[in-house]
Amino acid sequence: MSKVRASKTRVIFWGVRGSIPTPGPGTVRYGGNTSCVEVRADGEIIVLDAGSGIRLLGQSLQREFGSDPIRLAIVYHLARHERDGTELRCGDFNELSGKSNLAYHFAKLRESGLMLTRIVGTNRLMKLRREDIDARFPGLIDAVLTSAARDAGRLQLLPECELADAD
Repeated sequence: MSKVRASKTRVIFWGVRGSIPTPGPGTVRYGGNTSCVEVRADGEIIVLDAGSGIRLLGQSLQREFGSDPIRLAIVYHLARHERDGTELRCGDFNELSGKSNLAYHFAKLRESGLMLTRIVGTNRLMKLRREDIDARFPGLIDAVLTSAARDAGRLQLLPECELADAD
């Protein structure tokens, strides 16, 4: 008998307590939030019914994925090199942090669907999944990159990375 591998699925309702909108200091004048549903399965994040609770989801996603300057610098550099059609190697980011810390950030970016990694021999070549992200969230990557460029002092922006041969 073959074994079926179950995927871990998580559903979160933002802005509600059960099916009742949750009021708070920010909603006293106009009432509570309306629901926003986040579904996570197989490394994907799907947003359903994006009511005013989406603000809370956005804050959570920012804390989880966007607030780390190393992760933001990785995305920034991958985006800079996507125009050339080049992929970057893990070693191209060594100036940002230690190997184990970078491996953690690369895994988080892969899990969130922002980055694709392919293995060629002993190299791990990485690129941004811009087409997929732009199809789902048009303009998101450009907004993140614009913000990163303005915030370059906080980011540990690398000098020009050595380009990897994808062949």
